[in-house]
Amino acid sequence: GQHSVAFEVTAGGSWTITIKPVTEARAWDGASEMTGTGDDVVRIDPNISGLMTANVSHSGSGNFAIFAYGAGPFGADLLVNEIGNYSGEVAIGSGAFLLEITADGAWSISPS
Repeated sequence: GQHSVAFEVTAGGSWTITIKPVTEARAWDGASEMTGTGDDVVRIDPNISGLMTANVSHSGSGNFAIFAYGAGPFGADLLVNEIGNYSGEVAIGSGAFLLEITADGAWSISPS
């Protein structure tokens, strides 16, 4: 498969890039609530089978976005892209194995 071989960084201060194996990401079983604060990467284990609906929430003032990465040919599915506080239901597609969360506050995801 294809992967990134370079990064372009534009920053006004010091920065760090850390690359880790996906297996080091926190695991979510899809059956319980998972919470966090700020940006995160969450591994779904086991992978989603069929279509799953989940309740998600965010308490913050900035961008809240969740991308789901799956085994299909389409790359990432944008599940949420909102500014500030958010509470709603999202559909996570079959084969999803990773969630990329962008948040500036506390967030939660749980099965609905």
